[in-house]
Amino acid sequence: MDAVLLAGGLGTRLYPLTRRTPKSLLPFLDRAIIEYQLDIAAEAGCESVIAAAGHMAGQLAEYAEYSSLLYSCVEEECPLGTGGAIANAVRAKNLRGPLFVLNGDVICDLAPRSLLATAEKLGTLATIVGAQVIDPAEFGTLEVENTGKLASFREKEASPISGERVSVNAGIYYLHREAVRRLAEVDGTFSMENDFFPMLASEGEIGVHSHNGFWRDIGTL
Repeated sequence: MDAVLLAGGLGTRLYPLTRRTPKSLLPFLDRAIIEYQLDIAAEAGCESVIAAAGHMAGQLAEYAEYSSLLYSCVEEECPLGTGGAIANAVRAKNLRGPLFVLNGDVICDLAPRSLLATAEKLGTLATIVGAQVIDPAEFGTLEVENTGKLASFREKEASPISGERVSVNAGIYYLHREAVRRLAEVDGTFSMENDFFPMLASEGEIGVHSHNGFWRDIGTL
């Protein structure tokens, strides 16, 4: 199994920290953010990690000192969106799947083998990690059926008045071989959240793995 790390963002919400350093290489508790994601990929059993990079891709391409995994970088010539970036990496590296995907701006204490177990149990083409938060205003919310499958995927909604925790897209996915094959067939710029996932959800092919532990989006100061 391979992993794709989405690290193409400009990091504008973290400026000026990202003026000379890509977001994934910023330090968090004395470690580069990318190291936390490489740890998850290694624990999942991935053999290689491909960084889908755009902004300051050269620095990410040179980053190989930490991980024992086979690490490489695929650069976007122009912004491709989350879906386009993954598809570009899949074609560039001739990846067949299954695929472990991590957004480059999240830190999470997920036990990745638990995600893989959920994916195997549900048998869907894609499995999304759903983090539990009180304020979902900045994240995509997930409506989950009793079966554990995704009923609908909605981006950035108002906070619930009840104060109860809701499931949001944590930015960590497991993609079955067939999902990877479909991604490879799509060219250009597109979004996993707005384009690819809704299509799979309409087919009943997205499972949700609920994560109740630590999860943070580190895209802002």
